[in-house]
Amino acid sequence: MSQNAAQPLAPAPANLQPGAMGAGGALTARVLGSTRDTRSLLSEIRRARARNRNSIVVFGEESKFRAASDAASLLRKSSSALGIATQRRNAITTDPRIRGGRIGQLIASGSYWFPARQDLDTLISKIDSRIVSDMIIVRGPYSALYGPGFDFVDIELLGTPRYATPETHGNSSLEYHTNGERWYGRQSIFGGQEDFGYRVSYGHRTGVDYADGDGNKFPGSHKSRDLDVALGWDLDDDTNLEFNYLRLDQTDTEFPGQILDIDLLKTNAYEATLIKENLGEIDRWTLEGWYITNDLKGSGVSPAKRQLHPLLANIGFSAVSDVENVSSGFSSAMEWHDGCAEHTLGIDLRHLTQSIDQFQTAAFFAPNTNFPLPKAEWINPGIFYERYNEVNDQFSVRIGGRIDLVDSNARDNAASTNLQQSSVLTGILTDNLEQVLEGDFNQHFTLGQAFITTEYQMDDYWRANTGLGFGMRAPTMTELYAVGPLLSILPQFLPNIMIGNPRLTSEKRYQADLGLSGEFENFSLGVNGFYALVQDYITLEFFNPPGGVQFAWTNTDLASLSGIDLYSEWEANDWLSTFGTVSYVYGYDHTRNSNAVLNGNNTTQFRGQVDRDGESLQGISPLESRLGVRVKDPSEDSRWLIEFSSRLVGRQNLVAQSLRELSTDEFATFDLRAFWQATDNLTLTGGVENLTDNQYREHFDSRQQDVFVGGGTVNIGGTGNVFQPGISFYFGSELRY
Repeated sequence: MSQNAAQPLAPAPANLQPGAMGAGGALTARVLGSTRDTRSLLSEIRRARARNRNSIVVFGEESKFRAASDAASLLRKSSSALGIATQRRNAITTDPRIRGGRIGQLIASGSYWFPARQDLDTLISKIDSRIVSDMIIVRGPYSALYGPGFDFVDIELLGTPRYATPETHGNSSLEYHTNGERWYGRQSIFGGQEDFGYRVSYGHRTGVDYADGDGNKFPGSHKSRDLDVALGWDLDDDTNLEFNYLRLDQTDTEFPGQILDIDLLKTNAYEATLIKENLGEIDRWTLEGWYITNDLKGSGVSPAKRQLHPLLANIGFSAVSDVENVSSGFSSAMEWHDGCAEHTLGIDLRHLTQSIDQFQTAAFFAPNTNFPLPKAEWINPGIFYERYNEVNDQFSVRIGGRIDLVDSNARDNAASTNLQQSSVLTGILTDNLEQVLEGDFNQHFTLGQAFITTEYQMDDYWRANTGLGFGMRAPTMTELYAVGPLLSILPQFLPNIMIGNPRLTSEKRYQADLGLSGEFENFSLGVNGFYALVQDYITLEFFNPPGGVQFAWTNTDLASLSGIDLYSEWEANDWLSTFGTVSYVYGYDHTRNSNAVLNGNNTTQFRGQVDRDGESLQGISPLESRLGVRVKDPSEDSRWLIEFSSRLVGRQNLVAQSLRELSTDEFATFDLRAFWQATDNLTLTGGVENLTDNQYREHFDSRQQDVFVGGGTVNIGGTGNVFQPGISFYFGSELRY
C-alpha cells in the first residue's frame, strides 16, 4: 500500500455561516488521503444551488469530534445547526425537527428517504454520520430542488478519491462510551487512480441499557451494522459517474419511551449520479436515480419494557409489527449561464409504497387483531426552476418554484384485518372504515411552490438577507390511511391508536425570513427571524370513545410558526475562541374550535367541547441556547483542540392541552470534548457528555400519564418516565494508512 502524503482538499465556500466547519476542519483531507475528490464537484454544485443565509451546512467530519452516531445525531450535537431540535429516541436513532417541523414537512434528499414507521426509524437516522460528507439544511420553502415540502435536509455521502498513480489506503477507527457500554468500530478501504476511485467501509455499533443522572436504568440495547460502497468513474474530461450502495442491519434495538422495539430493520439503498458538463449552451446536466427498500419487524413483549410500563402487563398487551416500504425515483437538472444569471431547470419523480401490519392483543379487543396501514402507493412527478442573479457586487437574488402532482392510493382491500371484531373502532371510524373496506382511498393533490431570497452586502462588515416563500405538502400515507395501529406520533405518550383521514387536504405555508449578520476580523454574529402562516395545518384530534383512546388526523384552518436564531463567535487570539447560539420557535393553532372535517362529520367530538379559540401547537421544542469556549493549538497545523460547552434548555409551558401534552422543566447539561492529532496518521478523541451527571428529560420524552381504557381512567403504574443518559465518558481513535 502506498504511503504517499495527502494533499489538502479545497476549503469550504466563503458564504457558509461561521462555525459551520466545526472543530478540526482540516481532518477531511487526512481521512480521505486523496489529491482529488470528484464528489466535491457535486458538493460544490449542491452548495451553490442552496446558497443563501437561510441554509446551513454541517460537515460530517465534525461527527468524530462530537462522537455522533447517526446523521441526525450530528445535527443534534453540532453547534452550527441553528433552529434544529431533535427527539433522541435511543442511542442510534434521532428525529430532526427544523423550526417546529415534523415528518411530512421535512424532506431528506438527494435520494428520497422516508421512514418505515414514523415513530421508530426516522428520515436520516439510518445513515451513519461517519460516512457523511456534509448536510445542507434549508430552513423554509426556499429551494425547489428537493420536492414538495417546507424544510429540507440534503445529505451527501463521502465520495471517491483520485490519484495520479494507482494507490490504496485504509482507515480504522474505534470508539467507546461508558454509559450503555456503547462500542463502535469502522474499517474503510479506499483508493483509485487518475480516472477511477472507490471506497468500501463497514461499521458496527453495539450497546446495552443506559443509566440516567440518578442511576436509574432504561432499555437501550442495540446492534447495528452498515456497509457502504462507493465507485466513481471519470468517463471523459466532462463526464463523471458515481455509484453508492448502503446496507443497514439493525437488530434487538430498544426504544425506552415506546411500546414497540425493532427486532430487525434491513435497509438497502442504491444511488447513481451522472454529471455531464460543457453541452453547448448547457453548462452542466445532472441525472440522479435511486432505489431504497426498508423491511422492519418489531414487537412489544420485552421484560424491560413491561417493567418500565406496567400497564402493558396489566391489560395483557402484546404486539408484533411487519413493515415494508420502497422509495424509487430520479431527478434530472440542466444548468446554464445567461450573463450574470445562473439557471437550473429540471424534472423529478418519486414513487413510494408503504404497508404496515400490526397484530395486537389486549383485554379490550379480540386477540391478534390487525390494525394496519393497508398497502399504499404514492406517485409524485414534478418540475422545478431556479435562477440566481448577482445584480451587482453587493446585491444578489434567487428565485424559484416548482409544480407537483401527487396521486396517492391504498390499493389493498382491508376486509381481512378483522376490524369488525374491534370494539375500539366501533362508532368512530364509520365513514373511514367504509372507505377502507371498499378500497376507496384514491387522493389527488396539485402542489405549488414559489420563493425569492435576497442578500445585500451593506458594507465591508454587515450583510442583510430576506426570504419570502410559499410551499405546499400533501399528507403522508400514514396520515391518510392508518387504520388504528399503535404509533408514538405524540412522543410524550405511550403509543395510542392512530386513525388516518382520507379526506385530508394539503398544507399551505406562507413564510417570511429576515436576517442580519456581521463579519469582522475576529468576531462574527448574526440574527435571523421568521414567521409562517399555515393554512389547513395537519394536526391530531383526540377522542375518548367507549372502547378506548384514539387520535385521528385532521386539518385545522389556520396555524402559525414563528421564531428567532442568534449566533456569535469571537476569536480572542490564535488559541482561544468562544461561541454562543440561541434558538426559539413558537407555534399556535388559531382555529382550534373550528369545524374541522373528521370522519365525515362537520363537528368533532373534542374541539367543540372546550371553550378555547386557539392553543399552542403540539411538539414544539422550548428555548435552547449553547455557550462554549475552545482552546486550540495555535500552530498552523492546529493538531489539538479542547471544547467546553453548555446546553441550556428552557421550560416549555406552551403545550397542546387538547392533545394532553405536558409542560417540561428547564435543564442544563455540560460537555467536554477534545481531539489530538498524535501523529500524521493517528487521531485521538475523547470527552465527557453530561459532565455534571444531571437527571433530565427532553420535551419529547415520554412520561407518566393516566390513560383511557374501556371508557375509564387507568393509572399507568410504575414510573413510566423516561430520562436521558447521565454522565458518559467516551474515547476514540482513528488510524489512517
